[in-house]
Amino acid sequence: MARGIDENDVWQAADALLMAGQRPTIERIRQKIGRGSPNTVSPLLETWFLQLGRRLRGTDTAAPVPEPPGPVQAAAALLWEQALEAARVELERVLEARRAELTALEKTLARERERLEAEAARLVSLERGLEEAVRVATGQLGEANRRIAAQEASLERRGEEFLQAQAQIQGLEGTQRDLHERLEEERTRFEVERAELMARAAATERRANEEIDRARLAARRSEEELGVTRQQAGARIEELAAQIRLLESDLGAERATLLQECARRDAALVQAQAGLARAEALLEAVRTDAALRETSWQSEGDSLRGQLGRALEQLRVKDEEHGALLRSLVERAASSDARVVRQRETRARKLAAGT
Repeated sequence: MARGIDENDVWQAADALLMAGQRPTIERIRQKIGRGSPNTVSPLLETWFLQLGRRLRGTDTAAPVPEPPGPVQAAAALLWEQALEAARVELERVLEARRAELTALEKTLARERERLEAEAARLVSLERGLEEAVRVATGQLGEANRRIAAQEASLERRGEEFLQAQAQIQGLEGTQRDLHERLEEERTRFEVERAELMARAAATERRANEEIDRARLAARRSEEELGVTRQQAGARIEELAAQIRLLESDLGAERATLLQECARRDAALVQAQAGLARAEALLEAVRTDAALRETSWQSEGDSLRGQLGRALEQLRVKDEEHGALLRSLVERAASSDARVVRQRETRARKLAAGT
């Protein structure tokens, strides 16, 4: 790494240039040394010029130098004046350049200050907008959470209603099974009783026919065998006719009773079938209503989940955009502050080197 230059380096270079018959300047000294900036060389060269007269007069603290001849002193004085003039011109040029740099730097700082003030105002406005957006988003999120809580409560209530409907359906299905079982039992019992009644009616009718046949046969036999006892036969025939009428009356009454019982059982069967049909219709209606409710609840639940997902996605995208914008603004502000700090440090070093 190249080291800096000091007063000794500049003075040795100026002495070497003077001994070579050249006027020491900032650029020649830099070329002679091979390094160093004009801001560093200039004040050291001025010091060399200030000490040159005393060194020539022998008033320096170093070892005494013999008095040079008059022409040498005249040449040295002329060279001294020329060097002073060149140093003054160089110094004025350097000062003018520094003034121009300082003016440009002040203009740049003014523009940068205006830009930073505008940027700060924009940042404040943006921050207020972001705060308002965050406030609005927070309110929307709270409203969405409240809506979600209300929908969840509604879904819970509807789930309970659905469970109750399922319990009702199960109860109706159990009732339907019981009705089916009772109907089958009633139908079986009715068929058995009907078969028994029909068998009894057939047996009664058969017995009555047999009695009638026997009575008729007995009447014919009595009429054939007891022709002489026609009065007794007539009485017997009347008795038998009375018995026949009684049997026919009993048979008619029993047949009417059986027919009434059959009608009653048929009416009970029709009523039971009508009750079963109503129960099946009610069960089907409950099932249809439950299916419609379940479909509606699922559709509403899917819609609410979709709305919630979209709202959360929008909030996430907005948060990412706001975060990226804030990071960009912070980085730009940090970069601007760092650039201003570097410019101020550079100007301070230049001013310090110039003084």
